[in-house]
Amino acid sequence: MKILIKIFLPAIILTLNAAGVMAGNNFNRDSIYKMVIYQPVQVKLGLTSGWKAPHGTGIDFSLTINELVDINLGAGISISGTKIGVGARLYPLREKDFSPMIGAFLYHSGGMERITVTYNYDEAVYRINPNNAFQINAGARYRFGKGHYFIGALGYAFPFNKEGAEYINGSTLDTVRSVADAITIGGFAVYGGILIKLTPGNYRIPQF
Repeated sequence: MKILIKIFLPAIILTLNAAGVMAGNNFNRDSIYKMVIYQPVQVKLGLTSGWKAPHGTGIDFSLTINELVDINLGAGISISGTKIGVGARLYPLREKDFSPMIGAFLYHSGGMERITVTYNYDEAVYRINPNNAFQINAGARYRFGKGHYFIGALGYAFPFNKEGAEYINGSTLDTVRSVADAITIGGFAVYGGILIKLTPGNYRIPQF
């Protein structure tokens, strides 16, 4: 019995040690493979549109940092006039292709000198004065390809100047007035768009 122990005990110890080393190597290899390094900065060109979208129907240029946040500058046209502004978007689940999105924007609207508002058969002419607004919104981002995004969001815009549309002439019905006020810069917003990655390469840097 003692002879068997002397023969097999060292073999068992060596086997356990080898298994431990292999497990450690596998763990280290798996850990390395699971490490994800993102491109530090990506340049994206965005095309967006919607009701009271921060940049109207227009374009924005953004810098996406580590797939987590982007800072953008955009301009476009809208029913309340030309728009230009800056903003930021946060993507909390950067490791996922589908992530929630939170945005904040500050922008200027140039207004409309004259706009005809119609409700049923009643018409009136109003002026939409230039204004600034701060908008917060929340939505989702879907990533595809080498780092392109589809985005969509709902939000609310807070105008700096809370005056409504300025009446010029025509119908004085309250319903017509309400329609005119609805197209000013403030209020509920919904928009969507696509962000095209211009930076070469994949958004993820392979690790070996």
